[in-house]
Amino acid sequence: YSFRWQFLVKGYNHNISALKLFSFYLMGLFFNNFLPTSIGGDIIRIQKLIQHSGERTIGFASVLTERLIGSISALLLALISIIIMYKQFEDTNLLFIDIGLIFILIIFFSFVFYNRFFNSLNGLLKHIKIFRLGERIKKFLEALRFFRNNKWIFIYVFLASILGQVLIIMMTYLIVQALKLNISLT
Repeated sequence: YSFRWQFLVKGYNHNISALKLFSFYLMGLFFNNFLPTSIGGDIIRIQKLIQHSGERTIGFASVLTERLIGSISALLLALISIIIMYKQFEDTNLLFIDIGLIFILIIFFSFVFYNRFFNSLNGLLKHIKIFRLGERIKKFLEALRFFRNNKWIFIYVFLASILGQVLIIMMTYLIVQALKLNISLT
């Protein structure tokens, strides 16, 4: 995962080693044990990257972008799994929820990458003055828009996310096999 994150950070013209980013990952994993959900670890990762790079927007944008792309890859693999195992499910709600979440993420990236949507969203953000939230969201979205002209970075990170998810599945399957449990790969 640190290579995936490194590729995003390099997209912002910051050369930070994968080993350094891996150390930030480990710190985040440690704090995930004490802070609520995995967001606590992400906050630590963001904070460490900001300290190292000196740029707040890149810290937030790279971690959140990595999370969003990771979510899309997990949802896509879930969709493939649901389709493969469709006959084992009596309720189709899981399929519709997965498709709905994928659709929401596609709409989000459409708002970010396409000028017409971005300009209308930008107009709405100007009106949010509380805690300068509108301005901060705008900066984050602009940092994401940076990848609009570098879509290959998104593709690489997406493929790396898919590979990472598949490796986790295979690792779990190998553990199941080592424990001699009678559970199929599906």
